[in-house]
Amino acid sequence: MSNKMMSYVDEELNRTEIGQFVARNKVFVISVIIAIFLGVILWGVTSNMSEKQQQEMSQVVYDFEKNTFKQLEEKKIEGKDYVDKFANLLKVTGSYSGTLTLSIQSADLFIERGELNFAKEILEKSHNELKGSNPFVAWFLNHRLAVVYEDSNDLENAVTYLKKMNSSSVKLLESKVYLDLGRIYLKMGKKEDAMINFKYVVDHFSDSNFAKIAKLYLNDMN
Repeated sequence: MSNKMMSYVDEELNRTEIGQFVARNKVFVISVIIAIFLGVILWGVTSNMSEKQQQEMSQVVYDFEKNTFKQLEEKKIEGKDYVDKFANLLKVTGSYSGTLTLSIQSADLFIERGELNFAKEILEKSHNELKGSNPFVAWFLNHRLAVVYEDSNDLENAVTYLKKMNSSSVKLLESKVYLDLGRIYLKMGKKEDAMINFKYVVDHFSDSNFAKIAKLYLNDMN
């Protein structure tokens, strides 16, 4: 996107007080949204388990977080070794969705350090174990995987996971997902596919800020 267009996007985001806050605090806002949804989702999933099962699995995840994950934070364990230990944790916890938060924390720490391959391994392994446990869990993992693959410039896989989000029964941030598909298709040089997704945002989410941004992309393409 051109510098001129980037300024247009920023201008659109800042047209409202909410837009100003989001533009200045994107990471914070996204983290809060994820925390809220995870809290609701994990409560709903774990409430279907017996109290004894919840306690046992919660203890396993807690111990891992306080020991192995702490070692990762303090750089006292190699990334590959951590991924192996995390895989063993998933073998114990299975489809217990309480590992989702730890999965995202681990992946985000690797992303922060620029170790995207380890982040992808964590998320892929979590996706394989947890995707059938709850559609919300699958949605969040698909979202994180799409982000990591785009950051890795593996645009084909980024598109794959964005499409999985769109085909899900969970309909969260639909306008952003279609906008992201348009962006990535544009990066790939697939202008026709990009235009289809931008137009979808404009036609179906006309009141959102994402529709305004989609219009800017379309104007820039004409």
